[in-house]
Parts: sequence; C-alpha cells; structure tokens
Amino acid sequence: MDRANQYLKEVFIPSYWNKNIVVNAHNLISEYTPLTDQVDLDAIFWPERVPKNKE
Repeated sequence: MDRANQYLKEVFIPSYWNKNIVVNAHNLISEYTPLTDQVDLDAIFWPERVPKNKE
C-alpha cells in the first residue's frame, strides 16, 4: 500500500491527473455567495423516499 501511495503522489498525479483532468478556472475570483439566514435549506432539500416493493 505504501508503494501504491508513493506511485500516486510521485508519478500518476503529476504526469496524468494534473495534465488531463485538472481544469484551470477562467476567473480566479470566486463566484460563490454566502447564503442568508432567510434561506431555509430544509424547505429546498429533503431525503429521497423510495417506494417499497409491493409483493
């Protein structure tokens, strides 16, 4: 496991991941805005309910 982790850090991530997967942002300024206290996340998100099979 140690050798696998070493391979990831030293070979795979620098040579493959960083060149093929990572995408640089067009704008370095964050576009995220904080939520206000008026936003009720419980009203927006709720657990998905999966119907039980009727057998």
